[in-house]
Amino acid sequence: MAIPIRNDMEREVSYAREIQAYKARMLNESARKNSAFEAVLKDAMSTAPVLDKEQVRTLLLAMRMQMNERLFRVVSGDRHDSDMFKPFQGLPEPGVTGYLPEPAASKIRREPQKNDNVPRKDNIDDIIGSAAQRFSVDPDLIRGVIKAESNFNRKSTSPKGAMGLMQLMPETARDLGVKDPYDAYENVMGGTRYLKGLLDRYDGNVDRALAAYNWGMGNVERHPGKLPRETRTYISRIRQYYLDAKA
Repeated sequence: MAIPIRNDMEREVSYAREIQAYKARMLNESARKNSAFEAVLKDAMSTAPVLDKEQVRTLLLAMRMQMNERLFRVVSGDRHDSDMFKPFQGLPEPGVTGYLPEPAASKIRREPQKNDNVPRKDNIDDIIGSAAQRFSVDPDLIRGVIKAESNFNRKSTSPKGAMGLMQLMPETARDLGVKDPYDAYENVMGGTRYLKGLLDRYDGNVDRALAAYNWGMGNVERHPGKLPRETRTYISRIRQYYLDAKA
């Protein structure tokens, strides 16, 4: 049986020509699109406002926080799209930096200082671990709250009267059965129990739970989407502390 070599060769040549023609069309199309894009970009740049150094810095930090926010959801398992914490909608007004992270955020775990007069009669990490296990709350989220609330100072008291590591208000401490808010074990156990209650109340929405911890449930539920700058900053910092701990 004869093998039709010529026909096969002709088909190969024809196929090669089609490939070359296709590549040429793609190159022409790409060049046309690039030219159109460059024209649009040039036109947009000619009318776009010039950003000063502070605005550029603010924009870059906002972009960083947007990426961190997405990573936070992946790491924490929070699948909710928060309607309360949306600090990345466009360029902020000049000087408005309340929701931006602190530039020098670092690992959450606190190292004892030479002049630290806060007694370390027990291990805070052990207490956090016990609270996390007991109430099924991520230990790094607990650390983030403690860092933002008191910077790990067991004797911290706010001007409003919040006390201890997780800054429990007197009425809240009583409701939680915390007899000594300055006792690290009692404070962290009570504060974590309260945080767990907020997470359950808001179906695991971490942003909403943190907002309620800082601003109060009543305020959050009466004024959804209208968080004060202090609360937005609070949430941003805890997110950053949490991500640093997971890094």
